[in-house]
Amino acid sequence: MAAEVRQGSVQRCWGTLFVAVFILTGACREGDSPGGPGSFSFGIEPGESGANGCVGEAAVFVAPVTPIVVPLVGYEAGASGQVTAAGEAEVLYLTGSEGRVWAVDVDDPAAPLMEELLSSGLVEAFLSVLGSATVPVLGGLRAMDAEKLVVMETATHCLLEVDRCSAGSVRLFAGDPASGAGYLDGVASFARFDWNPRCQPFVAAGSPPDVWIPDANNHAVRIVSGGSVLTLVGGMGAGALDGDVEVASLDSPLGISATCAGTLLILEGGGRLRALESIGHAFFGWQGGEVSTLASGLFGPASPITSSDDEVYWVDSDSGVLRRYVEGVVDCPLAVDCDAALAAPAFTPGAVLSLTRTPSGALFVLDASTSTLYFIGS
Repeated sequence: MAAEVRQGSVQRCWGTLFVAVFILTGACREGDSPGGPGSFSFGIEPGESGANGCVGEAAVFVAPVTPIVVPLVGYEAGASGQVTAAGEAEVLYLTGSEGRVWAVDVDDPAAPLMEELLSSGLVEAFLSVLGSATVPVLGGLRAMDAEKLVVMETATHCLLEVDRCSAGSVRLFAGDPASGAGYLDGVASFARFDWNPRCQPFVAAGSPPDVWIPDANNHAVRIVSGGSVLTLVGGMGAGALDGDVEVASLDSPLGISATCAGTLLILEGGGRLRALESIGHAFFGWQGGEVSTLASGLFGPASPITSSDDEVYWVDSDSGVLRRYVEGVVDCPLAVDCDAALAAPAFTPGAVLSLTRTPSGALFVLDASTSTLYFIGS
């Protein structure tokens, strides 16, 4: 049985916060569905979580573009804070220091409305019940559906399920907090992972949704489905071998996205953008696939998103540059060219950087090193 803990009502820090609560939880209606516009060949659809791919047309930039700081009150990203979007509203979710999770309405980026979903100490107390004595470090997250988030906990290498409609609710989704880092498939509550702070999950729409994990230190892509964990590709050490998933190798996968045609895109810390063309069956599901390399020579690429017309965006954490892949070409859309972008990066080189996109088409980048959220209009 999944463990769960709830806290009491969140204390309000200012009188107008009830407006934020109404707006941020307004999407949590019975019967809401996050189903996306495209479908995988083996029955999985990209969701409308804003960062899962195949959602909205590509952004249009007139370079050079200067990102705009979104003023956040009291937010601290911690060592590995990340951001993701909701598909049904202009709402972002951020992980932060001391195990906090925030919901932020950015309908007006100049005056965001914030609500704390998980307060300081709650996750630590929850994990201690499960046998962990480690201070939590929350990182990558995605909207699982209209009501829940899946969050990567980096200190114990487990996945948490957070209610985005009711402040103070957290459950164990997968992993064994008492055992920590490792590599073990099987029953989700006994599975073991080993990722790093830049990793970010991918959620495929369904009922219940499947969660794909870029397990960087195990050099594998794994899936949590139906209460079990399975390795789809990799897991045999770092490498760059293309081909059938049975023999293909990965090098520190950090993030996953998907095209409308059903191709999984994998960004690797080893500096590559890889494609996984899936093979499936209408009744039996995943049947394997082929891995190929689309681009190499990247600089710590993380947090991929894909537009409905198959443009792929990510942030190179090592260089602090926003990158884009389209029709076989990698460029730097915020600058006149990549030389200019590398000479004057928009974000902090070497920081934990994460990227997401809201339904309006706006891009947002979180820089964990400075706890700064940036808005990039298109």
